[in-house]
Amino acid sequence: MHFASSETIRKLSKKLFASIQFKIIVSTTLVMAIAVGLSTWFAVGSLEHRLLENTKHKLKTACERISENISTAMQNGHIPSIHRSFKLIRSYPHYEVQMFITDSLGTILIGTDSTQIGKKVKIDKKGLNRVS
Repeated sequence: MHFASSETIRKLSKKLFASIQFKIIVSTTLVMAIAVGLSTWFAVGSLEHRLLENTKHKLKTACERISENISTAMQNGHIPSIHRSFKLIRSYPHYEVQMFITDSLGTILIGTDSTQIGKKVKIDKKGLNRVS
């Protein structure tokens, strides 16, 4: 059995690294790795954005439906239904949704966050301003 000496291996590797084929292969591999990495990064970012927008849309639709159900319950004077709706909203901890019912002065009477009951809110055209 014949083994190449370290000097022979050194000469072959030097010749390999100096060859145009090696340089083309390494350059092509690097370009492909960068291209795949960038396209993956953009694809993941785009998917994340679409998932976030889809979740926001679903949450907005759910809030609108809950709001309609609460309005109907209020018109019919069915307070237990309102409390059940708010309890249901609180049961989804991965969504930060705050809903409340105020009197004509802005005092919170019923809400998803029981610590806010009795506090005043100011609502303008842009939405909720502050809770005091």
